[in-house]
Amino acid sequence: MKSYVIAVLAIMLSLLCVSGAETYTNPIIDVNLPDPTVLRDDDGTYYMTGTENIRNLGLFSSPDLVNWTLTGTIFKDGDKRPDTAIWAPELCRINGKYVLFYCSNPDAADTFKAYLGYAVADSVTGPWHDRGKLFDGYEAGCRDTIDPFYFYDNGKHYLFWGSTNNMWVMEIGVDDKLNISYDLSKKVQTAGKAVEGTEVYKRGDWYYMFASRGSYAWITYQVVVGRSKNVYGPYYTREGIPFLAGGELNAPEMNLAKAAALTSGNDRFTGTGHNAPVITDGVGNTWFMCHGHRKGKELDMVRLPLLDRLLWDEEGWPYLEGGSPTPVEHYAPAFPQDVNSDN
Repeated sequence: MKSYVIAVLAIMLSLLCVSGAETYTNPIIDVNLPDPTVLRDDDGTYYMTGTENIRNLGLFSSPDLVNWTLTGTIFKDGDKRPDTAIWAPELCRINGKYVLFYCSNPDAADTFKAYLGYAVADSVTGPWHDRGKLFDGYEAGCRDTIDPFYFYDNGKHYLFWGSTNNMWVMEIGVDDKLNISYDLSKKVQTAGKAVEGTEVYKRGDWYYMFASRGSYAWITYQVVVGRSKNVYGPYYTREGIPFLAGGELNAPEMNLAKAAALTSGNDRFTGTGHNAPVITDGVGNTWFMCHGHRKGKELDMVRLPLLDRLLWDEEGWPYLEGGSPTPVEHYAPAFPQDVNSDN
């Protein structure tokens, strides 16, 4: 009973903290920005980038996750950059510096040629220096070496990647000069041929894997969640479905097509998927960002960044109020003055 009362008080305090905050309406910025990624810098500023389908990426900044300004581009004129279009970037901090993981493919007809690469910088606004390819599908022994995600836990660095031709994770080494070492023979499969766009979030003893199923360009795109007490998995959904299962709707066995979705479409947005890492505001509330189409405008291929409060139930599973990105005005992330002044 005592623990229940404490939990209720904690929820009430959280609501009070955000009740006086400003509101926002999705999309948080009206630009085509698929596969969003968000990083909070040491001064409290948030930076966001996403797929541009060119050899560069736009960079946006915000003090509050709601009001965004175009800061510029990742690569500037004269910077060394990838030779082909890059997509699904992952913006992160490693050893006090900045790293941008990305994927590319010089030959779209050959999915084994898709590769992961990375760029580095001393400041998130640049200049950025491309380090080039880490490895491709021929080296990794898997198709669609795309959708990178970096995760740091207990002093170790991990790199997740993969798409609907299986997903993987392996520990990597990163030295002070941001040189990356790895052993592909030690990669571990985390999911089968059903999902892509891995993001992992640790809460308590659990590792939560967020990934997207369905077609990234259509209304079937949705985020599903599994969890494990080991970063390597195996990951299971709330229903007990393993992420290593397939995704065929008509398959008789349990598979990810039958798992409940974290995100679904509503009367304003469809194709809600490929989320950013879980974001924390100034009072510790967790927030979820993904991209989505305007309903009825799917063929325009404009995917907008959508923000929502990520809530947690009594069993420790995440959920969104209403089961989809909010289509109406909503209270904004909270940033009390005493919190901001410490950043």
